[in-house]
Amino acid sequence: MLISQNDTVNDDLIVISAPLASAERIANAEIARMVRILHRSAEIEHIGSTAVPRLPAKPIIDLMVGTPDVQGFFYVREALAVELDYLEEGSRLVHAWLRWPRNGNRLFHVHVVCSDGPIWNARLAFRDALRESRALRQRYAALKHELYLKFPSNLGAYTQGKRAFVDEVLTSVGVASEPASSRSAT
Repeated sequence: MLISQNDTVNDDLIVISAPLASAERIANAEIARMVRILHRSAEIEHIGSTAVPRLPAKPIIDLMVGTPDVQGFFYVREALAVELDYLEEGSRLVHAWLRWPRNGNRLFHVHVVCSDGPIWNARLAFRDALRESRALRQRYAALKHELYLKFPSNLGAYTQGKRAFVDEVLTSVGVASEPASSRSAT
């Protein structure tokens, strides 16, 4: 479903909207809210398609919180849930994903990982490659649209359909793909 910036989103459907002009401002406001409770215990980055100017995206802002160690990983997960009312949707190894708000249509999808680990490095490298290359952005936008048409209500298949492209981009910039066992469904 293609939507405008003012429409609401049903989490069961895949939606792709025109690039959100306000995504960076909204992401920065949420990062500031997180920093107030996490202080210096984590690094926070805006990732995903909303972090790439001029790229159509699901109207959900992806953030990644990197912790220096496993103890920090558990602290951040708990702090986001207790202090900021995030709902943990799942975890694998040292990768948890949470959503906000808990009820209704999600606005934020947050990945908690170890900073400088394979997930951290891969997601930042992919974001940066898309930011730097108009050709990659165009290819990725076309792929996302094709997958949306093929899997309008199957987020797992939609996400898996992007994997070969993501791996190709990461290989081209010399960064290892993130381990399959650590990937979230979105």
